[in-house]
Amino acid sequence: MNNFKITFLIILTGVFIFPLLAFSSDFPEKIESKVYEAQGTREELMKKAENCFLLHVVNEEVLLTDASQGAKFLDAAAGEQTKGTSLTIGGGDLFVNISAEEGRIIANNTLDFRSTLVNYQTKTRMTFIAKDGRFKIHHTHIKYAQKSTGYTANTGYRVPKKNGYPKEKVFVKVLGKVTEKVAKCVQKGPEEEW
Repeated sequence: MNNFKITFLIILTGVFIFPLLAFSSDFPEKIESKVYEAQGTREELMKKAENCFLLHVVNEEVLLTDASQGAKFLDAAAGEQTKGTSLTIGGGDLFVNISAEEGRIIANNTLDFRSTLVNYQTKTRMTFIAKDGRFKIHHTHIKYAQKSTGYTANTGYRVPKKNGYPKEKVFVKVLGKVTEKVAKCVQKGPEEEW
C-alpha cells in the first residue's frame, strides 16, 4: 500500500510540475547572426543595408481569425452557422531608427511561416550593426501569433516558450532566412532585376 501511495504522489507531482518546467519562458531574448565580412566602411555598409532592408524585410499587418464568438463546437458540427471574430494587427513603419553615428539600423520585421500544419506570423525587432569591413544582424522582441485558431479565441501575439510550439529551432530557421537574404544583399550590394 505504501508503494502505491508513493507512486501516486510521484505521478501527481509530475502532472503538476512538468507543465511548469516544459513551458518555462527560457526562450532566448536575442537570436544573433555570425559576423559577416564585407567590403566598405561603416557608412557604406549602412547605406547598402538600408536599401537591402527595403528589398527583403517587411512589416505587414496580419489578419488573425477564430470562430469562437458565440460558437459552440456541437453547433458547428451540426452545421449551424457560427460567427467568428477577426482582428488586424501590425503594419506601420519599417524603420524604427537609423543611426549612422552608431552604425545601427533597427527595423520592424514580420514573417509568415508554417509549422506542424499551422500558419503563424512572427514579428521581431531586427537590428543591423556595422563596423568597417564587417557587420552582424540580430532579432529581439520575438513574438508570434497563430493566424487562425479555429474554435479557440485568438489571443494575438505572444512570446515563444522554450519548450512550447513552435519550437525554438523553427524560429531560428525562419529568422535565419531573412537574415541571410539581407546579409548576402549587403555583401553584394542590391542588384536590380530587369
